[in-house]
Amino acid sequence: MIIYKTKDGDVLDEILYKFYGTEGLVPKVLEHNRHLADLGPIYPSDVQIILPDLVLDGGNVRKEVSLWD
Repeated sequence: MIIYKTKDGDVLDEILYKFYGTEGLVPKVLEHNRHLADLGPIYPSDVQIILPDLVLDGGNVRKEVSLWD
């Protein structure tokens, strides 16, 4: 899981496509971020979004990688 901090004008679909490389994950991510529904479709800067580790098609899990773990 990572925490993504939005930039002014970010939209959830685009954030999820950049991170997970696929579409259709909005409902799963909204389960972890119920506050996002109150903000509308276009986010202001500095909104924190939890991007959980999700099992994608093919059994792959998308996680953040750090060289300093």
